Amino acid sequence: MHRMTRRLRAKLGHALVVRACALTLMVTAAVAVAPEASGGADRQTRATAARTFTPIEVPGATFTTAIGINARGQIVGGFRDAGGVIHGFLFDKGVFTQIDVDVPGATRTEPTGINAGGQIVGNFTDAGGARRGFLLDRGVFTPIDVPGATATTTFGITDRGQIVGFFINAEGVTQGFCSTVRQGRGRRMERPSTAGRTCLVLDRPTSGLVK
Repeated sequence: MHRMTRRLRAKLGHALVVRACALTLMVTAAVAVAPEASGGADRQTRATAARTFTPIEVPGATFTTAIGINARGQIVGGFRDAGGVIHGFLFDKGVFTQIDVDVPGATRTEPTGINAGGQIVGNFTDAGGARRGFLLDRGVFTPIDVPGATATTTFGITDRGQIVGFFINAEGVTQGFCSTVRQGRGRRMERPSTAGRTCLVLDRPTSGLVK
C-alpha cells in the first residue's frame, strides 16, 4: 500500500513538473512574440501617420475626382460645375486649369492620365453621344478613335507616349488597345488584331483628328 502511494505521488509530481515546464514554454513564447507583434503594429501606425492626405477640390464644383498623376506631381481629373456639366482639370503647383475638348458639341471632358512630358489623355462625349478618347499635347487636342469602333476609351499614357484603353467594335465586343504617339506629318492608327500587332501607331496629325 505504501509503495503504491509513493508511486502515485511520484507520477503526480512528474506530471506537475511536465505541466509547469509546458506552461513556462508557452509564457516564454508569448513574451517573445508580443514585442514583435507590437513592433509590427507600431511600424504600421508610424507608416500611416507618415502619409499626408491632401483634399483636392475645384472651387465651386459639386464634386471633384482626381484620376491621374505623373512623376512631377501634376494631377488630372474631372469635376462637375454648378450647372451639372463635367469638365476636366489639371492641378499643378496649387493651380487648377480647366480642360475642355476643343471639339464642337462636346458635352463632357474627363482626363484620365498624364505623363512626365505633360501629355494628357482622357475621354469626351461628342454631340452625337459617342464616347471618344483624346490626347492633349502642348495645347493641341487630338481625338482618338479606333477605326470601326463605336466607342473608344483611354485610361493612361506612359512617358514614352504609349496610350492604353479599350474600345467597342461594330459587333459590340470590348477589346483593349495600345497606341503609340509619334510625331510626323501623316497619321496612322491601325486596327488591332489578335493575330497581329498588339500596339497601334498613332501619328500626331496637324489637323488634330485621328481616323
